[in-house]
Amino acid sequence: MRCVGPDRQRGLQDAGREVEKDGFSLLLDTPQVRTVTFHGDGSVRIFNPSLPFGETSVKVGDFATGTKMHLSISVDQKKDSWSIIVTNGNAALVYYQGPFGATKVESIRFSTPVTADPPRVRATITNLILVR
Repeated sequence: MRCVGPDRQRGLQDAGREVEKDGFSLLLDTPQVRTVTFHGDGSVRIFNPSLPFGETSVKVGDFATGTKMHLSISVDQKKDSWSIIVTNGNAALVYYQGPFGATKVESIRFSTPVTADPPRVRATITNLILVR
């Protein structure tokens, strides 16, 4: 994670990824999880348990499956906010900024669907940068 000032954490800058079929998630453990999920239908959704009831899962944009993207997530602990930016190189596909609702990030995980007969999911991550 990259620090920009003492209260700022930034992670996953320039993470190229390809997602096909059913999805790929990035999980921020705080210890309650916040997620950014790329769904097979081309939607990007966040989950944040600190948001008001009924708004904890929010669609924040769309992407084209099978394309390379750049993902940047920035958590500002002092302002209790996070921002998510997804670009395809030239254009912003997703821009979200909202409350984070946690005082720290304890771990970062990546996940694909886990089922008895998992769907075809391919996600490629390159140039992963974590600065604290």
